[in-house]
Amino acid sequence: MGGEGDRGRRWLNMFVPARNFAVYQGIRYSVLSGDADSLEVGDVETEEPLGTVLIQDLAEWYTLVPTVTFLGHEFQLWRDDGRTCSLTFIGGDGKWAARTWAEADKFPDVVFSRLDMFTFNADVPREMVEERREERRDSLGLWWRQRQDDERRGQYPRSGVLVEFDGITFHDATPAADDKVFLVHPGAESPGDPRFSRSEGCWEAEIPLAECTAACSVKSLATYSGYECQVTSIVEGMATLYYLGHNGGEAEAAGFDQIDRGTWAKLVPAWELRRYREEWQDLLLDVWRRREFARPEETGDQ
Repeated sequence: MGGEGDRGRRWLNMFVPARNFAVYQGIRYSVLSGDADSLEVGDVETEEPLGTVLIQDLAEWYTLVPTVTFLGHEFQLWRDDGRTCSLTFIGGDGKWAARTWAEADKFPDVVFSRLDMFTFNADVPREMVEERREERRDSLGLWWRQRQDDERRGQYPRSGVLVEFDGITFHDATPAADDKVFLVHPGAESPGDPRFSRSEGCWEAEIPLAECTAACSVKSLATYSGYECQVTSIVEGMATLYYLGHNGGEAEAAGFDQIDRGTWAKLVPAWELRRYREEWQDLLLDVWRRREFARPEETGDQ
């Protein structure tokens, strides 16, 4: 019987990849790979490597994304095994998608899945898919906007726990027991609260969350080739992703490397990400809920 690698290769053969092209000195090339500043290009027909070009010297750089029509709306096609097509909704009418996914029993031959508020996927019988085509998306414009915005992007992606206490914003705070949070303040000067004690190169304190002005956990997310991923870093235009799905064969076929049991990672150009966003959770609200709805034996009240 085949192993995980065999399943991954079968998935790879079913992929319907987006195609990248670049125009350099009046000639169109196929984009084979790239980094933050350059692309490896090849022959359009054979994809034989021909060399490397700087992105800033390109006249055009674009992606042809395979799309189809399903139930009268536009979807990106990312897998086709001859019988079933795997789709991601890109039509823009979120209310229609939410209503349709909620009424999935009307379409017994379709497997609907919803990753989050905005990401709607479906495995659809091929005969229900219409108008297969390619949508052109500008990659060069995205690259220039990212380059012009590098200084601001240096603050991203944000992740971890952010806390505001006594007028100071603390990054990389650490949740502690009993609804407290461990804060670290760099520098020689104390933040002022007497609970802070001097440590090597910083001041440290454990503070009740209820005393904080704000406390939130934040996670940066993005969609990459139809997959939901966590963005852990963006350095010089290259993003490190963690695959958030549960199919190891799927992750391997998409080029993710297994770095730990159940953990798959991949380094990709940031311009390949779609729907970059942040997911926030209000920790103070969680504290309030636990306090207000605790059982009497949990609070010590009789």
